[in-house]
Amino acid sequence: MIAKLKGLVEGQEDSAALIDVNGVVYRALCSSRTLGGLPAKGQATVLETEYLVIQDVPTLIGFGTLAELEAFRLLVTVNGVGPKAALAILSVHAPDMLFAAIANGDAKAIQAAKGVGAKAAARIITDLRDKVGAFAGLAGSATGAGMPAGATGATPEGVAAQDAVSALTNLGYGQPEAARAVASVLQDEAQADVSTLIRLALKKLSGA
Repeated sequence: MIAKLKGLVEGQEDSAALIDVNGVVYRALCSSRTLGGLPAKGQATVLETEYLVIQDVPTLIGFGTLAELEAFRLLVTVNGVGPKAALAILSVHAPDMLFAAIANGDAKAIQAAKGVGAKAAARIITDLRDKVGAFAGLAGSATGAGMPAGATGATPEGVAAQDAVSALTNLGYGQPEAARAVASVLQDEAQADVSTLIRLALKKLSGA
């Protein structure tokens, strides 16, 4: 099974990312949020992945963060919510916002996703309302009293933060420590761009 793709961006096509891993190009369906967060062609990236067989076709699905992957896995446990509907929902909502909508019973927010009707939204809320709290830490929320986002090793939300964590892991740092360093920087530099996040996070990781 393929659990993660770590390689160079080859391009995008039909709602999928093309990732070159040592000369082999993998095609992974992604949410528009993940596709929008990919770096330019030829740049390094990392995608968490899920392998499924959809209508008898082996399919690889890619995610920009572990939180998005876990949100996807939760969504597809709901009767009537397939992989494409789950990706449509995650294209509209970041995991933390989705979990909040489910916890608050906000069916209209969930229905904002293309192809998701009132019945599906209601089932999602009914089936997952009691489960989303267990995954809140992965989405960078509810990490604990006095504990900054990322303290548990979850990747902070936001394209810049995700790209910074990805860059640090490509430099050899573990994902949890990279996520904690970026989250720590964001406490003081909430609007920092990717290069600034990487530079300041490296200082924290080096103890400077």
